Amino acid sequence: MVRRSDTAEWALTTGCLEPGEQPATGAVREVWEETGIEVTVERLLAVEALDLAVAPNGDQIHWLCVGLLCRYGGGTARVNDDESVAVGWFAAEALPPLPPHQARCVSLVLAGGRGVWLAESGFTSPSV
Repeated sequence: MVRRSDTAEWALTTGCLEPGEQPATGAVREVWEETGIEVTVERLLAVEALDLAVAPNGDQIHWLCVGLLCRYGGGTARVNDDESVAVGWFAAEALPPLPPHQARCVSLVLAGGRGVWLAESGFTSPSV
Protein backbone atom coordinates (compact mmCIF):
# COMPACT_ATOMS: atom_id res chain seq x y z
CA MET A 1 0.00 0.00 0.00
CA VAL A 2 1.05 3.61 -0.44
CA ARG A 3 0.44 6.67 1.71
CA ARG A 4 -0.69 9.22 -0.84
CA SER A 5 1.13 12.56 -0.99
CA ASP A 6 -2.08 14.46 -1.86
CA THR A 7 -4.30 13.19 1.00
CA ALA A 8 -1.80 11.53 3.40
CA GLU A 9 -4.15 8.51 3.46
CA TRP A 10 -3.13 4.91 2.87
CA ALA A 11 -4.45 3.36 -0.33
CA LEU A 12 -3.94 0.50 -2.70
CA THR A 13 -1.65 1.45 -5.55
CA THR A 14 -3.67 3.19 -8.25
CA GLY A 15 -3.08 5.15 -11.40
CA CYS A 16 -4.26 6.28 -14.80
CA LEU A 17 -3.75 4.45 -18.05
CA GLU A 18 -1.55 5.91 -20.75
CA PRO A 19 -3.34 6.45 -24.10
CA GLY A 20 -3.97 3.03 -25.66
CA GLU A 21 -2.62 1.14 -22.63
CA GLN A 22 -4.38 -2.02 -21.47
CA PRO A 23 -5.51 -2.11 -17.80
CA ALA A 24 -3.22 -5.01 -16.79
CA THR A 25 -0.21 -3.35 -18.40
CA GLY A 26 -1.07 -0.06 -16.70
CA ALA A 27 -1.43 -1.75 -13.31
CA VAL A 28 1.99 -3.37 -13.58
CA ARG A 29 3.53 -0.06 -14.65
CA GLU A 30 1.81 1.98 -11.91
CA VAL A 31 2.84 -0.42 -9.14
CA TRP A 32 6.44 -0.26 -10.36
CA GLU A 33 6.39 3.54 -10.73
CA GLU A 34 4.96 4.11 -7.26
CA THR A 35 6.58 1.32 -5.22
CA GLY A 36 9.52 -0.24 -7.08
CA ILE A 37 7.72 -3.60 -6.85
CA GLU A 38 7.30 -5.98 -9.78
CA VAL A 39 3.88 -7.64 -9.98
CA THR A 40 1.92 -9.88 -12.29
CA VAL A 41 -1.81 -9.43 -12.76
CA GLU A 42 -3.77 -12.54 -11.84
CA ARG A 43 -7.37 -11.56 -12.47
CA LEU A 44 -10.09 -8.94 -12.58
CA LEU A 45 -11.83 -8.24 -9.25
CA ALA A 46 -14.26 -5.37 -9.79
CA VAL A 47 -15.37 -2.63 -12.15
CA GLU A 48 -17.20 0.52 -11.05
CA ALA A 49 -17.58 4.21 -11.75
CA LEU A 50 -16.89 6.44 -8.76
CA ASP A 51 -18.90 9.48 -7.77
CA LEU A 52 -18.12 12.82 -9.36
CA ALA A 53 -14.80 14.30 -8.22
CA VAL A 54 -13.43 17.77 -8.86
CA ALA A 55 -9.72 18.19 -9.57
CA PRO A 56 -7.76 21.13 -8.12
CA ASN A 57 -7.96 22.84 -11.54
CA GLY A 58 -11.78 22.58 -11.51
CA ASP A 59 -12.07 19.67 -13.95
CA GLN A 60 -14.96 17.35 -13.15
CA ILE A 61 -14.03 13.68 -13.23
CA HIS A 62 -15.88 10.37 -13.03
CA TRP A 63 -13.16 7.76 -12.45
CA LEU A 64 -13.73 4.28 -13.81
CA CYS A 65 -12.08 1.90 -11.35
CA VAL A 66 -10.87 -1.46 -12.52
CA GLY A 67 -9.73 -3.54 -9.55
CA LEU A 68 -7.09 -6.13 -10.42
CA LEU A 69 -5.57 -8.79 -8.18
CA CYS A 70 -1.79 -8.69 -8.51
CA ARG A 71 0.87 -11.05 -7.20
CA TYR A 72 4.25 -9.89 -5.88
CA GLY A 73 7.02 -10.75 -8.33
CA GLY A 74 10.11 -9.06 -6.93
CA GLY A 75 11.75 -5.87 -5.80
CA THR A 76 12.02 -3.96 -2.56
CA ALA A 77 9.11 -1.75 -1.56
CA ARG A 78 10.07 1.93 -1.49
CA VAL A 79 8.67 5.34 -2.32
CA ASN A 80 9.52 5.47 -6.01
CA ASP A 81 7.90 8.74 -7.14
CA ASP A 82 6.32 11.92 -5.77
CA GLU A 83 2.77 10.50 -5.61
CA SER A 84 3.35 8.85 -2.23
CA VAL A 85 5.23 9.57 0.97
CA ALA A 86 5.41 6.01 2.33
CA VAL A 87 5.03 2.43 1.12
CA GLY A 88 4.11 -0.46 3.38
CA TRP A 89 2.98 -4.05 3.66
CA PHE A 90 0.01 -4.77 5.93
CA ALA A 91 -1.53 -7.97 7.25
CA ALA A 92 -5.16 -8.37 6.16
CA GLU A 93 -6.38 -7.94 9.74
CA ALA A 94 -4.35 -4.74 10.22
CA LEU A 95 -5.22 -2.73 7.10
CA PRO A 96 -5.64 1.01 7.52
CA PRO A 97 -9.00 2.50 6.46
CA LEU A 98 -9.52 2.38 2.69
CA PRO A 99 -11.90 4.11 0.29
CA PRO A 100 -15.02 1.93 -0.17
CA HIS A 101 -14.14 0.72 -3.68
CA GLN A 102 -10.68 -0.36 -2.51
CA ALA A 103 -12.01 -2.02 0.65
CA ARG A 104 -14.45 -3.93 -1.56
CA CYS A 105 -11.57 -5.30 -3.66
CA VAL A 106 -9.74 -6.46 -0.53
CA SER A 107 -12.94 -8.11 0.75
CA LEU A 108 -13.41 -9.91 -2.56
CA VAL A 109 -9.90 -11.35 -2.36
CA LEU A 110 -10.27 -12.38 1.28
CA ALA A 111 -13.62 -14.06 0.53
CA GLY A 112 -11.83 -16.31 -1.93
CA GLY A 113 -14.39 -16.13 -4.71
CA ARG A 114 -13.40 -16.04 -8.36
CA GLY A 115 -16.25 -13.88 -9.70
CA VAL A 116 -16.10 -10.25 -10.82
CA TRP A 117 -18.04 -7.61 -8.87
CA LEU A 118 -19.94 -5.14 -11.07
CA ALA A 119 -21.13 -1.95 -9.38
CA GLU A 120 -24.32 -1.30 -11.37
CA SER A 121 -26.10 -4.33 -10.03
CA GLY A 122 -23.85 -5.44 -7.21
CA PHE A 123 -23.77 -8.66 -9.25
CA THR A 124 -20.94 -11.13 -8.79
CA SER A 125 -20.51 -13.46 -11.75
CA PRO A 126 -20.15 -17.17 -11.10
CA SER A 127 -16.72 -18.75 -11.26
CA VAL A 128 -15.64 -19.79 -14.72
